[in-house]
Amino acid sequence: MNKKIRVFLVLLFISLCSVGMALASESEKGSLNVEATNESNSTNEANEVAMDKDNSNQLNKEIYQNVQVDLKNDFQIQLPNYTANAESFSSRVLDAPHSGQIVDIVMWTEDKVYKYAQEKLVKPQGEVYKNIVNNFFTEGTLKELEISNHPAIYHEYESGKKSLYIITEDYGFAIFSEMLSQEEMFKIAESIDFVE
Repeated sequence: MNKKIRVFLVLLFISLCSVGMALASESEKGSLNVEATNESNSTNEANEVAMDKDNSNQLNKEIYQNVQVDLKNDFQIQLPNYTANAESFSSRVLDAPHSGQIVDIVMWTEDKVYKYAQEKLVKPQGEVYKNIVNNFFTEGTLKELEISNHPAIYHEYESGKKSLYIITEDYGFAIFSEMLSQEEMFKIAESIDFVE
């Protein structure tokens, strides 16, 4: 692949990430300024997990139905089983030139919003990972880690915006939010049904 195409792909991925952060940020600035409360009661936490799993299953069915029509046959959508109690979503499928498709989903909870994206990769996993680490971030904190045995990158901007990228052999996954905690983002990422 020549250098112009590589630069274009990196710029495209950066712009898609920026659009995702902007969408999440704009949604967060709306009427979703309710403070979350921490519940320490383990019974309540267990009930929340059970409710979120039921809610996630229903939400995931709706997302599948919404995006399946536009997906190419070789795209295997992989959604998280934990959705941080998301109650509604907005989704779209984008065709990225010189790349694969991108499923772009914005999730809303009672008091938070975040973005989840999955992209079909056409470049090798290692190359995508290096491009993200070396070219995407000029400020903030960057952590390289693994999620479910896949290379991952967590980035937190000085403004508080956060992003988590997971790169598998065939797909790139991203979670963006200003309102979710790092722990919630990791929990969402670890619940993705990665297809090998």
